[in-house]
Amino acid sequence: MASFYTDHNVALQVALLLRQAGHTAVTARDLGLERAGDDVHLLMAAQHGWMLVTHNRQHFILLHDAWLRWFHAFEVSVRHAGVLLPPHGFPVHTVQLLQFPAHTPPSRESFR
Repeated sequence: MASFYTDHNVALQVALLLRQAGHTAVTARDLGLERAGDDVHLLMAAQHGWMLVTHNRQHFILLHDAWLRWFHAFEVSVRHAGVLLPPHGFPVHTVQLLQFPAHTPPSRESFR
């Protein structure tokens, strides 16, 4: 099973549903980080090997790109487990998206 960290932009129900499906799911709220910056969320997820789930596409694309540049420039040995950017929607649909294997992207018909 996978390990996820959801930031404050993701509904708490997403973590609950992921846990019910057998995954590890930690929320920013669980850790008292509801008001933390995006950099803190990425660092927390990276330090624990959790995939970060957020709806904050613009900020996390920037952070991910910076992380990759720093990784190469400073020969940093820590990689993050990934940043997942599902669209806003019902928590059930978000969880369905997150559980698809990486090689099998969901079709639009999957969520109708």
